[in-house]
Amino acid sequence: MSPQPSRHSQDLPPGTRAVGTARNRPPSPVTTTLTALVALAALGLSACAGGTDPASGTVAEPQSTAPQSTTPQSGGATPHGYVEGASELSEPALSLLSVSEAGQVSLLTLTDLSSQDITTLDHADHVATDGRFLAAGLDGGGVALVDSGVWLVDHGDHQHYYRAPARSLATLTDLSGAPFITSGERLSVVGTGTTAVLLDRQELGAGTVSELSRTTIDEGSLAAPLGEGWVVVSGGTVSVLDQGGTPVAGFSQNCASPQGGTTTRVGVVLNCEGGAVLATVDATDGTAALERIDLPEGTDAAARPHSFNSRPGRPTVAALDDTGGYWLLDTRARTWSHVDSAPLVAVASVDDRRDRVVGMDSEGRLHIWSDGELATSTDPIASTRLGGGALFVDATRAYVPAAGGDQVLEIDIADSARVARTIEAPGLRSFVEVGL
Repeated sequence: MSPQPSRHSQDLPPGTRAVGTARNRPPSPVTTTLTALVALAALGLSACAGGTDPASGTVAEPQSTAPQSTTPQSGGATPHGYVEGASELSEPALSLLSVSEAGQVSLLTLTDLSSQDITTLDHADHVATDGRFLAAGLDGGGVALVDSGVWLVDHGDHQHYYRAPARSLATLTDLSGAPFITSGERLSVVGTGTTAVLLDRQELGAGTVSELSRTTIDEGSLAAPLGEGWVVVSGGTVSVLDQGGTPVAGFSQNCASPQGGTTTRVGVVLNCEGGAVLATVDATDGTAALERIDLPEGTDAAARPHSFNSRPGRPTVAALDDTGGYWLLDTRARTWSHVDSAPLVAVASVDDRRDRVVGMDSEGRLHIWSDGELATSTDPIASTRLGGGALFVDATRAYVPAAGGDQVLEIDIADSARVARTIEAPGLRSFVEVGL
């Protein structure tokens, strides 16, 4: 999966309103060097094999491995991409992690539909994922963490795919409510309400919840790893913190009325009144930036984007617009665009060569746009009872709860929203897609 070039406003497809302008780029974005925070991240990315050959300037082919453990030989060098306790795979182990009404957490592998029960959680009302770990908000309080054991490491020009034993981790008892979880290669952030907790992700993958620091955030906002630190919204201001929770001098941007956000291949998107703040780290020279990407002048406040969703690791993300249609944010070009439609309850950007976007309306109809034009609409086949967040997309498929209940529909995105498979999920309460 290689990065695709950004499409600028003059290249937008017919029927799409180009709303990104030069005003989206501040004349002087807050930029400085975070030597202490990003040096390790820059070294880690540049040193990974399969990248650009400094001698020839060409891109080396990524290493392909069989689905078996890459254990170092006695006295030999550690293989590229080696992760202790995990097997490296030749392709992603895409899976569904589901929670039943009885609280049973199960991992279903999408290649062969084999299923594994992991643990039981009492009253897991809200779930979130970073593509590997599940964070489940419990009705009685606390956030339970579960490791699916399948994940991807994205090194820009190539990816690594891993499998390890799935297992239940600890419950963060001092958090309560609907959680979010975001991760980088070394750090994870779990948050609810007005509290965000920074965790050591490598320790988390080894089965230990190791808290590095915590901080107060604005209600409804997002926090996420950024290089060797993390970025948060507190008091209407976006700040960059080190691992101890101390703000890094020179980094701030206004962010009134924050409302979620997302992570992309380019950086962290923080949704603010009037637009978004994009937090990035340049792995080549160790510079970081907070850039404001404003919505067009005259945008109705009720039409602000929210509920960002996309294929993980892509630069372009989709967001709902309660007045109708959806927004697209291209984090490479730093531009917004809008596509008109009836109001939707869920939307996700596939960000493929046809710029496909999948949406779901309040009746459970699925709609697929291609190059900005509506390509397909289905009959009501999906359930909206799990909320607008129950829509997941990868490179070729979308997953939604079936209208009949206790099933998940696998939708072929490129084939007129054809139902490729109906996956049984007895007593389904919620689910997420993992392994990507």
